[in-house]
Amino acid sequence: MRNKILKTAAFALALVMALTALVACAQTEEKTVTKIEIVDGSFKESYVLDEIADLSGARIFVTYADGSTQFVPITPDMVSGLNTSASAVNATLTVTYKGVSTQFNYRVISAEGVRTSFRLKLSAEGTGSQRTLTVAASGVQGVEKGVYAIAFDIAATGGATVPGEVSILYTGNWKFSVKRNSSTALRVVLYSSDGAEALSGDCNLISLPVTVSGVSGTVNIQSASISDGIEDFTVPTSSLTLN
Repeated sequence: MRNKILKTAAFALALVMALTALVACAQTEEKTVTKIEIVDGSFKESYVLDEIADLSGARIFVTYADGSTQFVPITPDMVSGLNTSASAVNATLTVTYKGVSTQFNYRVISAEGVRTSFRLKLSAEGTGSQRTLTVAASGVQGVEKGVYAIAFDIAATGGATVPGEVSILYTGNWKFSVKRNSSTALRVVLYSSDGAEALSGDCNLISLPVTVSGVSGTVNIQSASISDGIEDFTVPTSSLTLN
């Protein structure tokens, strides 16, 4: 009798374990997605230049092969083709979920008509009235044919002036020229000396002293452009406030 009871208990235990495994398998089995749709109004259609996309409210409506449906949040790894570094009237991005994709049209607004990812960044070191300003290049790898020349104006406003000499920081085979209009404005041109050496990557370009008198002042990069050897591209303005 005892052996019979033990055998019955063992069989029951094995049956429970088998049923548990089947349930777990059913729960983890992936359902086949047949269609996805971006929920109207959840994905932003218009961006300003260089805006970082906020996907916190973006969702897709998913339809499965068994007829069931659900709403799924859109995560960054699901999105491809979204580029806010250049102006666009009717650009297209793709959202992909479990192998199924859908497309979405968006636009990037820029008064300057920017067609490049290249940017000029400003930073400053020091405290008090005397600072050292650095102009750096970023987004260089996004220029398909390379960057062979850069031109821009430095304009200081408020209590800022740029009275000193400009020093080139880039170590490649490049030259530069500076045309000074006043202690608050100058034009800088950097270019490949032989016309064959493109900018190697994101890097610091030049440095110069900045004097801040009073409470604060602002340094602006404006009228900026680059050349890839064939075309010229407008670069967005940038500014740095020194307190």
